[in-house]
Amino acid sequence: MFKRSPSRLLVVSKLMVISIFVLLLFGAQTKFVEAENCDDIVCNANDADYVSCLGKKKSCLEGKLSETQAQKSSLSNAIAIISGRINLQQLKIYQTQAEIVKLEKELEQLSERINGLDLSLDRLTGMLVERIRAQYKESRVSPFTALASAGSFSEMFAREQYVNLASQQTATAMQRAEMQKMIYDQEKELKEKKQEEIEVKRQQLQTEQNTLSQERAQQQQLLAVTKNDETKYQQLLKEAQAQIDSFKKFVQFAGDGGTIAADSLGKGYDGSYFSQRDERWAGNRIGNSSESVYEVGCLVTSVAMAVKSRGVDTTPAEIAGNSSYFWLNTAYMLSRSTLSLPGGKRGYNISPYSTNISAELEKGNAVVTGLKAGPYGTHFIVLKKTDGNNWIMYDPWYGPDIKMIDHYSISQIYSAEIIL
Repeated sequence: MFKRSPSRLLVVSKLMVISIFVLLLFGAQTKFVEAENCDDIVCNANDADYVSCLGKKKSCLEGKLSETQAQKSSLSNAIAIISGRINLQQLKIYQTQAEIVKLEKELEQLSERINGLDLSLDRLTGMLVERIRAQYKESRVSPFTALASAGSFSEMFAREQYVNLASQQTATAMQRAEMQKMIYDQEKELKEKKQEEIEVKRQQLQTEQNTLSQERAQQQQLLAVTKNDETKYQQLLKEAQAQIDSFKKFVQFAGDGGTIAADSLGKGYDGSYFSQRDERWAGNRIGNSSESVYEVGCLVTSVAMAVKSRGVDTTPAEIAGNSSYFWLNTAYMLSRSTLSLPGGKRGYNISPYSTNISAELEKGNAVVTGLKAGPYGTHFIVLKKTDGNNWIMYDPWYGPDIKMIDHYSISQIYSAEIIL
């Protein structure tokens, strides 16, 4: 057995320490690479890989946003989430704009090719017309006349060869013309498709720009309402969740009626009725939340009905799809008095007393009404008109043209507003 000398052991120990240091350093560098800063991904619109660069940055921002959303809810985190969504939306706009520019260049090239093909077809057509005329004249000449005009058999034979060659060239030109026409038609069809793609992308761009405006409005709203106060933020978050839970309780109490076919409950006497259970939007998410119109959309649907009754063409889907109408990533709808609803309409609160409500109904104003059902949650309906001592309502769950007393009592009313 060999014994290791102290000096040899010292060398081995030093090598082990160096190895561990290198591993730690490499690991730290690896983590640094993984935690890439999305701002470090700079995309230049003049570079050939601009679109792919935007795609890489978009993936990076989506990953960062997912990480932020997974963290505990706080005001700073909420602001970070909105900022992340704004950055992501802005990037989507850049992508769409780049795609539009690319399509427009392709369209321009197609137009140039089509113009070139058009000129080529004109030349070929003119040449064919002339050749066909010449051949027609030659075909009308009798052999005796041809021989007499030629002067000799050899000259006549040369003319005949020329005519045959001209016929072959004419046939080739006709084939070329047919091919050119086919290419011309294909290019025109492709141009029409490109024009349709550009129009779709422009509509997409408009939608993305609207979404960006909504996200920025939500950010400003958050800062204005909370005044950068964490306690205020948590209080509002609690209130929002309480309302959403109460809407869900009502749906559970009312019974799971399931989604229904479009307008299967009718449109109401004035055509402005909507059901939150309508298959066209029942599954739509409200704002940036995970809640659906079906389960918590009584207020969204009631507001849509009230706006519709003012002659504005809207639906619950449009209301639910505007994230700036809701508190952060919840389905809690902000005060309608602070919102610009479709058609520029706005909500105005009134005292929830029967005399005030009846007075507004007499003026022809629909009244969005909040109801408390104790342990069965809360619900919103739209009161439409008086009927003797009763009120006729549009209920987003049960249907239109129903007497309120058939389902609720006046004592359950806790809020009322009109949309003007």
